[in-house]
Amino acid sequence: MTNPDLHHTAIHEAGHAVAFLLLFPNCYGDQVTIVPDNNGNLGLFSAEDVSVVEIDTPEEEAIDMFQRHAAYCCAGYAALIVRGKPEDIAVLGCEIDFEQAGTYLDEGKARAIELLSSPVNIKAVEHIANELLRVKTLGWEHIQMHYSLAIGEMTEAEFDQWVQLTRAFEEA
Repeated sequence: MTNPDLHHTAIHEAGHAVAFLLLFPNCYGDQVTIVPDNNGNLGLFSAEDVSVVEIDTPEEEAIDMFQRHAAYCCAGYAALIVRGKPEDIAVLGCEIDFEQAGTYLDEGKARAIELLSSPVNIKAVEHIANELLRVKTLGWEHIQMHYSLAIGEMTEAEFDQWVQLTRAFEEA
């Protein structure tokens, strides 16, 4: 994979991670990676399934959930559009994402672009993508901490302290 392809994938996957954090704040993500899998998929953000709606969920709430899910599915595409990539480039690798967005694809694209267009979210996507280019895979807690650093909820010193504590814990 070339560096531009890897950067494209990192931005795409970071877009999913940031959108998931914002659209599903009470849900748990697993990890984000730019390591190709055995099926040739170039990256992956994995999280708990947020597309399942209980049968007794009120219709308005169910529609909101489906629309948020569609925006999350379209967030990789949106992260690239927000960075100024042309449509024909931004859609590369989005086939499964768009399929999962289902009938809410157009709303999902629009909502994801709106969500990821804010300067703070652009910065967060860039920060997480750069870290992905460095380490290839980030766990959920690392994604959350990198997001907090990127948006100013955490200082560099606090982040460095967290990294040191995390490493010490992992080594123990």
